[in-house]
Amino acid sequence: MYNSASEIIAIHKKNGGDIANFGAPSDYDHLYVITQGDLTLAYAARGGKCLVEIPKKEFNKRQKHADIEYINVSLDSDAALLPPYCWRARDSDAFRALFQLPELCQKNATLLMLFVLCIAAPLLSILYPLFGGSIAAVLTGLQTAPQVLQELLWACGGPDEYEDKHWVASVPHIWQPHCELGALQPSDDLVDYAVLEITIHKKSMTLPAPVVNRLVALENGIPQSVVNAVNKNYPFSIPVVLGRKVSGSERMTFTLDGSELQVYDPAVLQEFTEYSSSIPCVLRDFAKYCNRDVERFVNNITKLVSHFVPREQNGRYICETVDAETRIKAILLAVLQVFILWSIEQDYCTRQDADVFFRTVWGAILPETSPKPPEDTTAKLNPENAYTFLLFFKKYLHDHIAGIRKEGETWDSQSVAWLRTLKNQTTLLLSCGRRSLLTAYKDWLQERDVELDISAEAALQAALAEDGIPFRTGGRDTTWKYKLSPADKPLPCMGVALNDLLSLFKQHEISIGNDLGSLFSLESDDCKAEADFVAEIDESEENEV
Repeated sequence: MYNSASEIIAIHKKNGGDIANFGAPSDYDHLYVITQGDLTLAYAARGGKCLVEIPKKEFNKRQKHADIEYINVSLDSDAALLPPYCWRARDSDAFRALFQLPELCQKNATLLMLFVLCIAAPLLSILYPLFGGSIAAVLTGLQTAPQVLQELLWACGGPDEYEDKHWVASVPHIWQPHCELGALQPSDDLVDYAVLEITIHKKSMTLPAPVVNRLVALENGIPQSVVNAVNKNYPFSIPVVLGRKVSGSERMTFTLDGSELQVYDPAVLQEFTEYSSSIPCVLRDFAKYCNRDVERFVNNITKLVSHFVPREQNGRYICETVDAETRIKAILLAVLQVFILWSIEQDYCTRQDADVFFRTVWGAILPETSPKPPEDTTAKLNPENAYTFLLFFKKYLHDHIAGIRKEGETWDSQSVAWLRTLKNQTTLLLSCGRRSLLTAYKDWLQERDVELDISAEAALQAALAEDGIPFRTGGRDTTWKYKLSPADKPLPCMGVALNDLLSLFKQHEISIGNDLGSLFSLESDDCKAEADFVAEIDESEENEV
């Protein structure tokens, strides 16, 4: 017996500060290695009436003279404990709830990003190599978890209880400061936030539970040492830190506006809560599906990522511009797409509803690559806007496709455009007479109740060029003159490189159709020099007004 608390504390410090070593038996019946996959969590010994944690050094010393048993703590879907009401819920209700998420908050970017992180969290050990490391998130403007975050993590954050033959683990979704009765500061012991209880022959011991394949929200009052321990010790976790930076961490960290979660529709939240009880089961089954064939899952994600990566068009070349944050967002969207497609196959939701939901989430997470809704062409059109002109130009070329002249053909009264490579040039140019083209443009706009004054042709061309259409210029001014026919004098023309024009149509998501597409594709593959009988006029002649 020890006579005072000070004697106990002194012995505790002498033993290296690990209270679990205090009172370890001198005679070991059994030794135990507590593992989580390939990671060793602790060494333990059983003797007499106690089960205690022992140092590795002591384990190595005693292992030749004792029986050794390995206990693996696997916090996977098979060990998860779900409340009975989750199993009674209908799977279709899960998507009735999930499809409410975009409407829950006034601004939904933060909520939807947290949602896709929840979907990916159970698969972190698989996704870790694709991410290139661990990830985390910071919620600014929050000290404690608001109701929306609580409901989201309860529904989508995965189970918080796990058990197997020799152990029970509790890993809450939200970690709040833990204070013992009478304590002045929150505890910095991990076991007070996530606890693993090992029980062998009715003898028990507790350890910090591993945080693996899991998203956990850490409130602002949590000691920094606890936050640091999660960052350092649990690479297959997603810590979401409220109201502070993740200092000294090598994790890719997303900074999200936490205040968005505080402005919500209570009616939508009530409906989400009412139908969300089946979400844990659905996410559990999805994780099992992905783990059943990891190679197939990884291959699917790798293929899908390219759909979400931003690209820049440079003529006929495409350049993917991806930083670490954007790539991880693209991977998260690929995981969500696999989840949605799997759910459709299970008849949990319709393709139409799933498509609308997926596009909404995509637009919130990577708006630069998400599909844009069709432009309302009945709205007021701006004649000096590149998109307006391109809408007209596509229709004009389509309606007059027979009047587009190519290499070796002759300009006549039915001609509307030349498609040829100018002398000493390598770029295929599409050229139209400026007056006739702008007159057609004016008529097209009038049909849509928009007026256009084309008396200042050069000024209109300059405005369209400033908005992104790279028309050929005369060098010293906007106007470029060209002989459309050898018999005519040079006329002001509007010419644009074919590759640039096709890139603009793609950028503005304007489909040019099969006829024009086939014509332009055929011509762009064979850019011959312009015939000598239609020579480009010299520079001095081009610039005459």
